[in-house]
Amino acid sequence: MKKPIKNLGKKLKPCPFCGRKMVFHKEIRINKYGKQVTYQYYLHEDYDIYHDESCILDEIDMPFTIGAGDANPDTGYIGEYAEDWNRREG
Repeated sequence: MKKPIKNLGKKLKPCPFCGRKMVFHKEIRINKYGKQVTYQYYLHEDYDIYHDESCILDEIDMPFTIGAGDANPDTGYIGEYAEDWNRREG
């Protein structure tokens, strides 16, 4: 079950390499022990691989993600790594 929640991604600065925005994703899965596991992360927004240039970050680590395990969509907290992403120069 993949559900992008766009409001948190809008709080992040765009990618310094390609300029695309980042989108928040939250996935809830059931592991092999029957326990619910939640994955939260940011990815580049969708783009057309046939018409848009790929980002160097995606070429290095496909797909490039920013972990958002401690993000909270209910309060609007974007997470520790996302805050670091926003503090960067540029």
